[in-house]
Amino acid sequence: MKKSISILLSSLFISGLILAGVTTTTVNAEADIMQTTDTTENNQITNVIVFKDLTGKKMGSTTVTGKNVGDYVNLSSLGKNAPKSYDLAIDNLSLQANGSTQNVTVVPQGRSRFYGVVRINDQTESGHGAMYHPFAGQDSEEFGTYPVPGTSLGGLAYGSEWKIFEVASWGNNQIYYRVDPNDWISAKDATLISTTPIAASNSVQKSDRSVVTTKNQMAYLTRKDGSAVMNRDLGANTPWFTDKMALINGVKMYRVATDEWVKASDIIE
Repeated sequence: MKKSISILLSSLFISGLILAGVTTTTVNAEADIMQTTDTTENNQITNVIVFKDLTGKKMGSTTVTGKNVGDYVNLSSLGKNAPKSYDLAIDNLSLQANGSTQNVTVVPQGRSRFYGVVRINDQTESGHGAMYHPFAGQDSEEFGTYPVPGTSLGGLAYGSEWKIFEVASWGNNQIYYRVDPNDWISAKDATLISTTPIAASNSVQKSDRSVVTTKNQMAYLTRKDGSAVMNRDLGANTPWFTDKMALINGVKMYRVATDEWVKASDIIE
């Protein structure tokens, strides 16, 4: 229904309001009201969140809402809508256009076997490459927090690529990759570029020597499945009997106990 603004102005003048310099025109008041109503009803952005593990497997999905594109959503509020017994790789995300789908990586809580390759980011938290996070094999305050001065053993260079053999998560956005028997790096400092499993080779064969002697430093041990032996190592400059050799995660190793192997690079040739 159309109304004339001139009629409205006349009523206001009679009420004692003085309006000057107003141009009389005709508007569609009904259409104007409908437009306002539509804006109010649609002032909510909805995105679909798809949860995927490190291999890209779908682990579930949910939706998040907000008022504006670009607004941040705290993912800790998802609660039971997130996969059970998994942690999220990020704390929050920003809303994209209404109806968009976003992927969120999830990682099993605690420690789990995982093989892949990571590339160290050009920018890291420390500004000095990917710093090591020493981990003694059990949950501790030291692991899951940034290295305290004096505990860091060094780090990995920007742009370098490394095989990983295990992943650990102590909560949302607190995820770490194991890059050698005793050192971990934060997932925030690296990009996962390959998730193809690096399976231990079955080509175990007779050793080409009967004794191996460690170099002038402690040598870490590995099991045949590629996992680290956390409570034992070989002392520096010590000889050990060996009977088997094999490629484990692509690395040549010698067996020095029932299921304990030492890297060929850690012994004197």
